Amino acid sequence: MGRLDGKVAFVTGAGGGIGTAICRQFVAEGARVLAGDIHLDLARAAADGSGGGESIVALRLDVTDKESVRAGLARAEEAFGKIDVLCNTAGGSTPHD
Repeated sequence: MGRLDGKVAFVTGAGGGIGTAICRQFVAEGARVLAGDIHLDLARAAADGSGGGESIVALRLDVTDKESVRAGLARAEEAFGKIDVLCNTAGGSTPHD
């Protein structure tokens, strides 16, 4: 029995090293996971590499776009009915930062 059995986690930036590792660990601890990344192929790779099968869903998510975030939340509701854990690992910078 994992520490996150029955929990649903939403991970942003899932396609990066830290986000991918978080997805894998959450799955290993029994969570169902939404793996969101601006690059859908990277989100899918994180989901596929987690060993979670149907307990992890990949989606394209741009945290700088409100509509993308709304769509991600709707997908979470559709897939798992709730969110217990939100892990914001998406990041970026602009030339003005």
